[in-house]
Amino acid sequence: MDILKNQRFIFVVFFIVFLFGGIFLFVWNRERVLNAQKKPVEITIFDNGLEMNFQTSEETVEDCVSSVDLNLKNEDKIFPSLDEEVRPGLQIFIKRAREVTVSYDNKKEAFYSISDDVLDLLSEQDISLAPLDKVIPSKNTPLYNGLKVTITRVKEAEIKEKKEISFKTVHENDSSMLRGKTKVVQNGIKGSGELVYKITYENGKEVKRVLVSNSIKKRPQDKIIKKGTKLLIGKVLKGEASWYCRGCGMIAASRDFAPGTTLRVSNLANSKSVFVRVSSFGPAYRSRILDLSYEAFAKIGSPYEDGVISVRVEQILN
Repeated sequence: MDILKNQRFIFVVFFIVFLFGGIFLFVWNRERVLNAQKKPVEITIFDNGLEMNFQTSEETVEDCVSSVDLNLKNEDKIFPSLDEEVRPGLQIFIKRAREVTVSYDNKKEAFYSISDDVLDLLSEQDISLAPLDKVIPSKNTPLYNGLKVTITRVKEAEIKEKKEISFKTVHENDSSMLRGKTKVVQNGIKGSGELVYKITYENGKEVKRVLVSNSIKKRPQDKIIKKGTKLLIGKVLKGEASWYCRGCGMIAASRDFAPGTTLRVSNLANSKSVFVRVSSFGPAYRSRILDLSYEAFAKIGSPYEDGVISVRVEQILN
């Protein structure tokens, strides 16, 4: 009885294996026959504008592209989608990604992109631009292999600087003070101001500075010095004077005053006067009381037209 049961079990197992094996062989053989009978269709591939015509028996766009050695990158764009079924006259478009190097924010990165221009590439890579940033080449430059893009970060800022304003020194003549004496009647006080600059920075470095405003917060106070002009007059002479040397400075020759004496010489014809220092003994002509240097004579008369002039000579004691 047990032997009979075992025989039935073995028979059932063999029957099931035979049945499924037959079904598998039938389906596999039918598929092989159908594939063998499938006629190839003509398709066109446009690879970056280059047209290529093929006959293929592949079922999908992905299979077609894979069957042709196109050396595609992951970033390349294929249209229509890879799971699109192949049909007669199908056109497949491939847009190749271009390699572009972008230098920005102290780094350099290479990207493969199918973007049309530089601006699209930067947007695609989430590289933001501020309004003043510089992009070289320009943002509307079409992408091509080997393109190098440089982004310069540009910022502007205003800074304020304090400035010190120097005071002026003013000399005022005072006829009540003796000549040679001075007196400070008002001390000078420095003023203050503010300078405003607009600074341009490129990649964090200052490249330009423009003065925007220059204002005075506190005006300086002049220093005033009184200068005495009052003369102490000693000996006074009147007579004729001539000139005797050129390029000697403001000097005179006199028989009546010792060397080193300061004299005020006035032309009696025009009231012009000049201060001179006695440097030597003279003049040679006894009818004249003074010889002036050419430079001193020219201050109060004309050396060539006048030659000899009537003068008043005053000894200055201070």
